[in-house]
Amino acid sequence: MNSVAQRFARGLGGFLIAAAMLSQGAAAGPVRAAPNAPAPKRVALVLIAGLTFDDLQQMPALRDVARKGSTALMSTRTGRAIETPFGEQVADPLSSGYLTMAAGARASGGSEIAGVFSVQDRARAQLWSAYQRDALPETGLAAPWMGAAATQARAAPYEVPIGALGKALREGGIACEIVGVADTPDDVHREAALFALGPDGLAPGARMSGGFVRDEQYPFGVRTPVEELGGSVRQALARARFVVIETGDAARYERCKTDALPAARTRMRKLALDAADAIVRETERALPADALLVVTSPGQLSDPDAAGADRLSPLIVYGAGTPAGLLISASTRRAGVVANTDISASLASWLGVLDRLGPGHAQAIEAAAHPEPLALLKDVHSAAAYQDRTQPAIYALVYGACAFILFACVM
Repeated sequence: MNSVAQRFARGLGGFLIAAAMLSQGAAAGPVRAAPNAPAPKRVALVLIAGLTFDDLQQMPALRDVARKGSTALMSTRTGRAIETPFGEQVADPLSSGYLTMAAGARASGGSEIAGVFSVQDRARAQLWSAYQRDALPETGLAAPWMGAAATQARAAPYEVPIGALGKALREGGIACEIVGVADTPDDVHREAALFALGPDGLAPGARMSGGFVRDEQYPFGVRTPVEELGGSVRQALARARFVVIETGDAARYERCKTDALPAARTRMRKLALDAADAIVRETERALPADALLVVTSPGQLSDPDAAGADRLSPLIVYGAGTPAGLLISASTRRAGVVANTDISASLASWLGVLDRLGPGHAQAIEAAAHPEPLALLKDVHSAAAYQDRTQPAIYALVYGACAFILFACVM
């Protein structure tokens, strides 16, 4: 019965979103994919955990990039915890968001997948020999738990190609660099590296830089050194074709918000988003003319107070001939609405290695010119929020109807 109610609610939500799209599109004219722009030579991917459409309105640098580029609302749904021979998997929603985008399929993973290190870190390299038989390359990144994550993924009812993007980038000779980390004083959180890692848990030749400095005003009492990170982004874009930029503070906020007082949560989140906006500004300034800037979010940790619309994060693509407008996804078939499972194939396409992903991958996201993209997305966002507010009533209606039918059959 519960599944019936959920399908009904999702169907109504799709209807509301489609209605919003159609009403705005009728006024603005049809939306068509723009002619193919020249393939970018570089891609800079900026990750801001917990980013919402409302945040976009309050972040000047990000809003400016959104107005100049193409934008969509992106579903951040991930896979469910997987039942394994050793019991149910302990999933981390935020780590699962990174894994889902990198895999191109709804994936689920624990926070242990964030344990990525440089192979030149000999102390951590001992972990690799404890879990893996393969020898480490001379340079690059390694994740000892990647093999376990891939094994667990095989228990999913659909294919989850862990490491497929990293493998395609490696085979295509695409140099990768990770700038920034989401580490806390007690834990390593380097999920951003999942975009570069192959199924074997290795990213030969890839680089990773970044850290934090002490600042008691920020989540966990640490913050990302924005100016230093901006310089690292410039250097990385000169060396690598694919640069993943972890803003850090937003991810740390997601991990500490449930333990903070309401007033502290508001203050820390603003600080984290201001820092992320500054990183977007620095990245845009450092962006070469032949490079593409992509800004998105891996999602957020579960929050019972969050509206359903907050689980729709903005996806912004700017530069390298991308028109001002909307992003189009074959998986959703609605201009301005895409899925996080589209990200992997899109990155591969932009970097020229889509054919190396193998069969069954999603199609790349396309851009379409539109005169008022943010106004249209505001309507879509409002429709999703309305669905979230009315969903309990819908469930009650469906449950009541089912109970009435069962009672009538018994009588």
